Amino acid sequence: MNALRDNLCFTDFTHDDVYLLFRRHDGNSDGKLNFTEFSNMLLPVSKEYSALLTDRPDFYMSRNMPISQFFNSDTRNELRNVWVAMFKCERACEVLRVGLRKRAYFNIKHAFSFMD
Repeated sequence: MNALRDNLCFTDFTHDDVYLLFRRHDGNSDGKLNFTEFSNMLLPVSKEYSALLTDRPDFYMSRNMPISQFFNSDTRNELRNVWVAMFKCERACEVLRVGLRKRAYFNIKHAFSFMD
């Protein structure tokens, strides 16, 4: 949360948003996102498109720039947009889960069988 606020000047989220995001993406439940979990969360599923991002040479770290200065303003804005979309998606999924939980005749096993 501090990194989003300090490094991206992004504040359009709550503790609950972060909780929902971590609940989905923190695979080892250690309360942190490691690089693999972070990558799985943000990178495209397609290996070709994912490789376009991961195979780029380091630019900022080799120049000893502070993290808060990484990326130009357009990229920083797009990163904010990614976080907005991620948090919005988590909120929407939680609303759906809560709605399904309240349905008296909804059964997850039957839903799986139907989809399978």
